[in-house]
Amino acid sequence: MSDTVRAVKRRSLEQRLAALTDEHDAVSRQLLSTLDPSAEVRLKRQLANLEAEMAQVEADLRALDGAPSAAPAPAGPLVTDRVALRKALIEHFRLEELKTLCFDLGVDFENIAGESKSGKALELVQYFERRGRLEQLAAKIREERPNAGI
Repeated sequence: MSDTVRAVKRRSLEQRLAALTDEHDAVSRQLLSTLDPSAEVRLKRQLANLEAEMAQVEADLRALDGAPSAAPAPAGPLVTDRVALRKALIEHFRLEELKTLCFDLGVDFENIAGESKSGKALELVQYFERRGRLEQLAAKIREERPNAGI
C-alpha cells in the first residue's frame, strides 16, 4: 500500500473513531439522565456496540501501522485499557487541565490533534500508545484523579 493511500485510510479511520467517540459521549450522557429502565437497557446495548466498533477501528489503525491486529499484551499488571483512559480524561479533566497534564508529561498540547475535549482525549491516548508510554499516562491520571477508577 502506498504512503498516500495509507495516509488517506489512516485519516478516514481516525475521523471515524472521533465520530464514534463523540457518539459514545452523547449516549453516555443520555444514560446518566434517563429514568426509564427500558431506555437504560437500550442505551447500554448501544454503548456496548459503539465500544466494539471503536475497538475494531483501533485494531484497523494498528494493522495499518503494521502492528498486530489483536490488542497488545499488557506490559504489566497496571496497564489500563485505552477506552477507560479516554473516558477518564473526558469525565475527570477539563480542557485546561488536559493542557497541564500534557505539559507535566512533556507533550506539546498544540501538537495533539482534536478540536473538542473528547477528540483531544482520544488523540492523547493514541499518542501515548504509539510511543509505548500508555502506562505513564495511566499513572499520571491515577496521581491526579485517584477516584477516576484507572
